Amino acid sequence: MRDAQSRQGSTACSAIYRASRLEEGCLYYDLYQKIDDPNTLYIIDDWANQNAMDAHAKNPHVAKVMEELGSLLVFGPSISISTRVSD
Repeated sequence: MRDAQSRQGSTACSAIYRASRLEEGCLYYDLYQKIDDPNTLYIIDDWANQNAMDAHAKNPHVAKVMEELGSLLVFGPSISISTRVSD
């Protein structure tokens, strides 16, 4: 995000994590900010199964937040899907 718009971006991201935590199948949905670059925010989330994750991606609040963030982002979001291998 650009420096001048960081607060606006944080507000939009706060809206998505609050709404996402209420979705069925959400195990956790947390917003992080890099210590050495406060304009960089990222989300770490986990879902009960693929159906829950797919439903989240199609949820209208996700599209709304992505629209709000569009002009604030220096580059588009990066999504990485992984699976836990530890106990």
